Parts: sequence; structure tokens; C-alpha cells
Amino acid sequence: MNRPQVVGQPTTYKQIQRGINVVVDLLAPTLGPTGGNIVSQTDRSERYELLTDSAVALRRVISLGSPQLDIGAMTVRSMVWRVGQRAGDGGATTAVLMRALFNEGVRQIAAGANAMQLTRGMRQAADLVIDGLRAQARSIAGEDELAAVARTITQEAPLAAVLGEMSYLLGPDAHVSIEKFVAPYLQRRYIGGARYKAEIASMYFYSDSANKVAVAPAPAVAVVADRLTQADEVIPLMEAAIANGKKALVIIAPAISGDALGLLVHNHQQPEDKRKLQVLAAKLTSVGDELRQARQDIALMVGANMLGRDEVHSAAQARPGDLGEAQRVEFGDKALVIVAHRGERETIQQEVTNLRNQLARLPLDDDERPKVVRRLSTLTGGVGELKVGAHTKSQRALLENTAERALKVLSAAQKGGVIPARARRCTTACLNCAQPLMRPRRQAIPTWRWVCACWPTPSRPAGADRDQHGDRQSGRHRPPAGRSRFACDL
Repeated sequence: MNRPQVVGQPTTYKQIQRGINVVVDLLAPTLGPTGGNIVSQTDRSERYELLTDSAVALRRVISLGSPQLDIGAMTVRSMVWRVGQRAGDGGATTAVLMRALFNEGVRQIAAGANAMQLTRGMRQAADLVIDGLRAQARSIAGEDELAAVARTITQEAPLAAVLGEMSYLLGPDAHVSIEKFVAPYLQRRYIGGARYKAEIASMYFYSDSANKVAVAPAPAVAVVADRLTQADEVIPLMEAAIANGKKALVIIAPAISGDALGLLVHNHQQPEDKRKLQVLAAKLTSVGDELRQARQDIALMVGANMLGRDEVHSAAQARPGDLGEAQRVEFGDKALVIVAHRGERETIQQEVTNLRNQLARLPLDDDERPKVVRRLSTLTGGVGELKVGAHTKSQRALLENTAERALKVLSAAQKGGVIPARARRCTTACLNCAQPLMRPRRQAIPTWRWVCACWPTPSRPAGADRDQHGDRQSGRHRPPAGRSRFACDL
């Protein structure tokens, strides 16, 4: 039976420090636009892989063999993950900066400094340095600059150019789905309007049967929360669309079957000169809260009232004012694409603002965060598909991870800007702006100097800091000194 162990100071902080140093030594080679690689190999395998991303490298670190070492290692791992979730990049830089501050803090505490004063000084110094960096940020001017920022992440000009183009055209709230292929491949596709996974109610509704595509130009849109099975439930919808002067009707309902479906199909099969109304009926394939929110968003976009037994009006009681309208609705590739009418865009913008505020309040690890991001990108119309491929499974996974990181960085760059300066200039600006402000806060002066001194410069690359014993931790991994430009999450 294992006996519990109680470990006190100074053993505790020394072991935590060792765990931090080991992990940061692992991440330091990945720093910078031209950083190096890490070789990952399991104990029982002769195969190895090259890793260029700090977050990917940390996912391979399960344990360092000691619970005390793991505390420091997992602290760094959690911090890098959170930085990656927020900005997409910068995890290795943050880890190196964290190590420098931690090691100097340990040295100061051992010399008799007050830990709480050091903590307050660290926060004050960090706030001042961030303000100095924000003052230097400028907005992105165009697609070429976005591609240049993406290249610092991907290290590949073709992929960076595609990502820069997609981010520029789709905007900072874009939702890009990534599809992987088993051979080298790079292509993109843009989807205009809001896109929802759906199923068409009948193959007879296809306007292009060969390609399985149905298009409804300038249609009336009915959003129904109940199943439609009777003919008298769809006749009022058709009459309301005709009363609104529309020649096409789109019905979105959980299911359409029985006499209701038979009537719609019979109407669709009439000759065009006798058919008064083109009909497209589909159901959304989402479930639960996601389905409910999707119906509400569609009703918001088209300006329709939700119809159902629990609503103000049911489908059998539909009136012309209960139907909405859209510029275009298209079904294809098991998805329904809705292009909103211009008159509803002000209402959509209000909901977009609410979603952005909700996203800002949500923690990075909240399960609702991906759902809010998808809703936001759908309402803003920023939806795209990126298709990448490589020969091996690990290369495909690395490409997917790199593209996801680059898209997060580009989103942050469009929202907060970039700092097109070398690290030495940034350090000098931080020192100049912070020096007069720190004089009244004498307890923060040592920490302020650590924060500014730890920023990488051409003469002192990031990762070349020393620990409390004076040993250079990662000088053998020193990356190239030149840093062309970098994006900041501001």
C-alpha cells in the first residue's frame, strides 16, 4: 500500500520549478516565425514525428514521472492551452516569459522579498506593458497583410495565402470547416449566407435532380415547430405566400409527411404555366437546444413568426404576416443556405452584438462556446470550407491544427490589430512608457524590469534565459534572431 507523502518548502517550489523548466525547454525551439522542430517518439515505437507547435508538443507530455514535477509541467500546459484558445498562437512565448518571471520571483523570495508585493507588482507591470503594446498596434490594411501574419504560423506560403484570403473575405467572425484529404491538396470554398445542416423532404423538390440541388429565388419562408401531416396545415401557408406576392415558398419543419407532403409534391409536379407556387420543404438535422436556436435564428433572419401549437399561431392558422422572406434559399450537399433579405440585417446585427458580448463573458473551456461561435459566424454570413491534404495521418492532423491556429490569430489580428515592429523596439517602448508610471509604485519596479527584460530582442533571443543557478536552460535551442512581424491578441 502506498504511503502518503507530505512535502514542504523549499522542496515543493524546487520541484515545481524543475517541472516548469523541463516543459519550457521543450517548447523553446518552436519560437518565432522560423523556429525549429521537436522530435516526438514513444518508448515502444521506432517511429517519430516532427512537431512545430507548442500546443501539439504539450499534448504529447502525459507525465514527467513524478507528481511534484507534474504540477509545474501541467501549470505550463494549462497556460499554453488557454493562450491557444484565446489567440491561436503565442503559447511558447508565454511559457518562456512565465519561466523567467517564476525563476526570478523564487530568487527574490529566497532573498527575503514579500511574495504578495511581488505579485501585485507583476500585475501592475504586465498591465503597463500591455498598454504600451496596444498603443503601437495598427489595423490590418488588406489581404496581403493577413497572409503575411498567417505565414508566421503556417510556414507555407500557399496555405498562408489561402487563409489570408478567407479571413479577409469572411471577416473576423468567420466559421471555417476543415476537410482532410489523403493526398497533397489545397482548395477553399465560400458559402454565401447562413448554412444549416438539413434534409430535403422529397426528391421531387429538386430543381436540378442530377446534382441534387434545389433553389428558391426570393421565396416566402415559413418556420414551423411542429410536424406537418395534414393538407389543411400546409394550404394556409401556400395561400399566405401567394397573398404576399411570392412565387416560391420554403417550409422548414421537423417533419413533413402524409397528406401534407402529398399535396406539396402534387403542386410541384404541375406544369410551370399552371403552377402558382414553387415549394421547397426541408427539415433541420440538429437536435435539442441547437435545433431550437437554429429555428429562432432563421426566423430572425427572414423576419418570420414561429408557427406551432405552443406559439401564437399554428401552421393551420398562418397569416401572411407570419411568413418571412429571403433573397435566396438553396439546398445542396445536405445543407440549407439562406441569404437574408436586406431589410432584416439591422435586426441580425443586434443579435450579432448580443452573441459577441455573450462570447466575451464565456470562459475559454465552456462547452457552450463552440455553439455560440457557430451561431455568430452563421448570422454574419462568414462561412467557408478549407480542404487540405497530405500523405500521412500525422501530417494531415498537423495541417488541420496549423490552419485552426492561424485562423484564430487572423481573427484576433482583425479585431485588435498587429504590431509591425521588431522585438527590440517593442521592449524599448515598454520601458519608456512604464518608467515614469512605475516610480510611485516602488514595490512593482523589480517585476516591471523582469517583464521588460524578458521580452526577446535580436541580441537576446527568447528562450535564452537563465534559472536561479545561472545555468542556461535553452541556449542550445536558440532560434534565429530575426523576427519579421508578429500578431498580438489585443
